[in-house]
Amino acid sequence: MHKILVIGGYGVFGRRICERLARISNIEIIITGRSIKDAEHLAAYLANAKCQISTLELDVHNIQARHIEKSNIFALINACGPFHKQNYALADLCIELGIHYIDLSDNRDFVAGIGTLDQAARKANVLVVSGASTVPAVSSAVIDHFQKDFCKMQSLDYGVTPGNQTDRGVGTVAAILSYVGKPFKTIEDGQVKTVFGWQNLHKEHYPVIGKRWMSNCDIPDLDLFQSHYPTLKTIRFYAGLQLSILHVGLWILSWPCRWRWIKSLDRYANFMRCVSLWFYNLGSDKGGMHIKIKGKNEQGIVVDKEWYLIASHGDGPYIPAAPAVILIKKLLDNKLDKRGAMPCMGVFSLDEFSSEISDLNIRSYTNETLYKRYLQERYNTLPLAVQKLHNYTGEITYTGQCYVIRGCNAFCRFIAVLLSLPPEGKNHPLKVNFKQNGGVEHWTRYFGNKTFYSKQWDQDGILYEKINITTLAFEINANENSLNLILKQVYAFGLPVGRLFKPKVIAQESQENDNFIVNVEVHLPFFGLLVKYDGWLSVEGESRS
Repeated sequence: MHKILVIGGYGVFGRRICERLARISNIEIIITGRSIKDAEHLAAYLANAKCQISTLELDVHNIQARHIEKSNIFALINACGPFHKQNYALADLCIELGIHYIDLSDNRDFVAGIGTLDQAARKANVLVVSGASTVPAVSSAVIDHFQKDFCKMQSLDYGVTPGNQTDRGVGTVAAILSYVGKPFKTIEDGQVKTVFGWQNLHKEHYPVIGKRWMSNCDIPDLDLFQSHYPTLKTIRFYAGLQLSILHVGLWILSWPCRWRWIKSLDRYANFMRCVSLWFYNLGSDKGGMHIKIKGKNEQGIVVDKEWYLIASHGDGPYIPAAPAVILIKKLLDNKLDKRGAMPCMGVFSLDEFSSEISDLNIRSYTNETLYKRYLQERYNTLPLAVQKLHNYTGEITYTGQCYVIRGCNAFCRFIAVLLSLPPEGKNHPLKVNFKQNGGVEHWTRYFGNKTFYSKQWDQDGILYEKINITTLAFEINANENSLNLILKQVYAFGLPVGRLFKPKVIAQESQENDNFIVNVEVHLPFFGLLVKYDGWLSVEGESRS
């Protein structure tokens, strides 16, 4: 029976590792940490596991050979952060005792330096892996998967954002705070550049969960990827918190750290975690990860690849827990013959990762169009012309004709001008350009020589369309005859409009003679018709990837 010792086994990530390993028979999981009470509590929770469960009291900072040498351990998983305050003593001990070692570190220096143990690990015939976490393990698996689509990868933009109601440990908080406001190196346009932790404040748009604040984050990839993927000239990694008050608040605190008024924030990790828990009931349990790669293929054509991972129902922490579970399974099945000390890169594939998380509330999206992503299996019930129009890669333009009627009273005409609605007329030449970028679709409609622009995205099961100063929130009803947008709410300047002033909207997409048909009609309370247009588009569009 192989014994797996998990240090920090009752922590946020260690607990999930133990849960996943508990489904394997003929092993023994030894849950360890400084609190034997917490370890025993988790052991009781896992009482129905397929494997044996035992507990042991250990302090990651004070483990000696006598603590584990008689236990006949097969592999040790170190899930006890933060790693910026640890050294390689535990990994050295595992090499000395002939034990496979895996840790979940995302500390840049710790992971990048693990190779110093390579010769000793090879001599002992053991595997020593650091960084079996979201980065660099999952991030490199995704890049390796898409690398075949490029002759030359040139830029990499990626990041993570947990849901506010996701579990967080003191170690994770301390790891983030350790680099807030601190300088570190990255590469932009082929040049080494100094940036500062938790600065470069901006928003990233994710499928399903919408916009999230993001800022600079220091990770091992910024060292490792420059040599592992030598054609990359730009590498940017960001992390974000769901709530603006927490993310922007930490951004504000990054400035006194940058100015060296505060030495480091990690000493306040317990307090900062408590503060974040005051807001725990706000936000959601949905988090995300994104990876955007740009480069060129063998024909010299520019290629963009976007990959998103969205976790819901609080399952986000299983993502950094999965790599260690995958490695243990491969070692147990003799499917991983690598030995030596290395960062967690190239030791499992994206398909293996996807298989490990397939039973969880975690879903990946790769360049999927908005409507296909939103409707999922309902998408295939739509008329073929509607399906085809919404199924494209990168950018596409369709052409056709339309007939537009505007309301006749002065107020409606004023609103039509304010919102840049299409002009009135019969048999307008119609051209519509669709472009997707970061989970958002940009629609530019050309009515003759007049342009009407809007952008659409989904968030928490609602489809949003922003038109100038207004944002419309829809639900979608899809069937074999048509796609119908059902208006749920209207926002002006970001503020909800009362029900009394909510317009009536009819928006339908259907098919006729193999063409895409659109019918839109908007009526304002008290003032009547604002705009109505009917049109058709040929679904043989001009595509640009």
